[in-house]
Amino acid sequence: MPRALLIGASYGDLDVESSVDAVHAWLSGHVLAEAQIERLVGPQATRDGILAGLRRLGDEDHGDAPVVVYYAGHGLLYRSRMGVVEQRAHVAYPLLVPTDIDRTTGETLHGVFASELSRELRRIARRARNLTVILDCCHASGMVRLDDEVEDDSVVAQERALHREASARVAGKRRLGVRGVGDARLSDRVVVVVASSAGGRAYLHPVTRRMAFTEALLASLATRSSWDAVVATTRARVQEVWPIQQPAVFGPRFRRPFTLDEQLPEHELYRVERVGDHIVLMAGALRQIHLGDRFELTASASVTGGPASASIAVQPRLIEPDRTLLWASAGVDVLPYHARRIHRGCGPVVEVACAERSLRGALTDLVAAAGLRVADGAGEVAARIEVRDGQVGVYDCLGALVHLALREPLAADELVRCLRRLDAWRGMSRWLFGTRGEPALGRCYDLRWGALTSSGIDTAAGAVRVLPGTSLAVSLVNLDRGAPELYAHAFRIGADREIRAWSAGTGARFFAAHQQIDVADLRAGSVHAHRIDAPSSLPPGSYCEWTLVCVANEAFELDIVATPPMARTSPRTGEHTSWPSARGQQRARRFDVVVFPYTLDLAALPW
Repeated sequence: MPRALLIGASYGDLDVESSVDAVHAWLSGHVLAEAQIERLVGPQATRDGILAGLRRLGDEDHGDAPVVVYYAGHGLLYRSRMGVVEQRAHVAYPLLVPTDIDRTTGETLHGVFASELSRELRRIARRARNLTVILDCCHASGMVRLDDEVEDDSVVAQERALHREASARVAGKRRLGVRGVGDARLSDRVVVVVASSAGGRAYLHPVTRRMAFTEALLASLATRSSWDAVVATTRARVQEVWPIQQPAVFGPRFRRPFTLDEQLPEHELYRVERVGDHIVLMAGALRQIHLGDRFELTASASVTGGPASASIAVQPRLIEPDRTLLWASAGVDVLPYHARRIHRGCGPVVEVACAERSLRGALTDLVAAAGLRVADGAGEVAARIEVRDGQVGVYDCLGALVHLALREPLAADELVRCLRRLDAWRGMSRWLFGTRGEPALGRCYDLRWGALTSSGIDTAAGAVRVLPGTSLAVSLVNLDRGAPELYAHAFRIGADREIRAWSAGTGARFFAAHQQIDVADLRAGSVHAHRIDAPSSLPPGSYCEWTLVCVANEAFELDIVATPPMARTSPRTGEHTSWPSARGQQRARRFDVVVFPYTLDLAALPW
């Protein structure tokens, strides 16, 4: 049945009850009956009260009925050196701050760690298909990890150790530093709406003194078109007063709020935002955007059923791998838009070396199906297809063999997928191997990469050769040299030029000042690692591959190809990442890509 749990934890005299009242009024007027809403505010919003409320939701079968969990209050990063060997390094564990956290006794901290919150939300999600989680607190993006195995014994044991350590700190009258003012992927079907990035803050409105995110969210829900549109408008409203705050939405973002009605766009859709004085399409060469493409801008609210608005025609004027600067036919206001591609321009070309007319015609059709064209003159080459000795070979823009298959029967679908990968790879290679200047964040972190051995990560200098089955590993430490929060993620560019993310989740992994993190998902010993497999479409030989480690000073989405970071700067020598000293100062976005090449040796495989 429909339910809502509204939590307002007013630790440190933070005014959250007015925000809970506003959410309560909106839900009771639009979604739920009064009797279906439970409130935990003031002295009720303790650790035990919050966990008990979540467990009551998990005890019921909700089916398709809307279930809402809302939290307004403080969020904290509890820093611990537990399990860390590097000097000055630590791990930051996000937690919610109940009203009784300073009354901790025994060996249990009166806080709710992210793993504990995620465990209860996973339990609810198994019995509620229409679950929405809204967190208006600092570090909100790091609070919910629905795909982590938080029920694992090792996680529970670590929690207990953290509770003992933190409890001792409270008992010693050391405040925790709260600053005032095996399932299917559950993250694919739970909407999580957050007020801030994993390392960022959530602020009060400077005039009303209420939670700025909650106010903006309720005002934006008037459109009720989709969570994507609602949060885009919310983000714009919040950043009018707090430019450094980063609201976000994870999960099925095209659902209509508090329903299972997911209206996916009929066409390719791209986010359009204003970055400085520029109108920027948040996709570029990696998404096969080409000069000559034409787009139609539509206000975000009308993308999935909101009020219609007049469209604006735009086209690319400068294409980068992860974004595109646009020309607009009319003025564009500051609110976010989506863009539909209504015409494809002339993209890069594919050279086809095939003497047989009928086969050449079939290959030409496959090139067109991939959104490319066969070379008939000038044009940037994305791929070359050669037919020789009864085989079809495909080569990338660097001349490397990336796919080899028999000509009969012709594997049409595999060839189309390969050509699309190579179109994206053309943009990526120009980006990676061109002149990009000195890294803007290079002095802010220590980064290690190499093969995983019994003694740790082998960072030996020189050419690196690996066999299938080798585990590669990445480890970073935030040195806090001008970058109090960083986000990182690693990718593999394979010999077949597929870009594979090392780990799963909603976004890049966050690490705070002086925190060590291993960036990947597969655990080998005490270090995270990525196991290298062999592409099935390549014969014995040696092939170039790369590990990409992306590091940014703000949260970015997991899939660098599908949802690249919002912006890239051209760093200058001596430039630092600064922390804003006032709400009107927005720090410049910085985004590093560190490239580690290696050779994959397939010669030893039995064929």
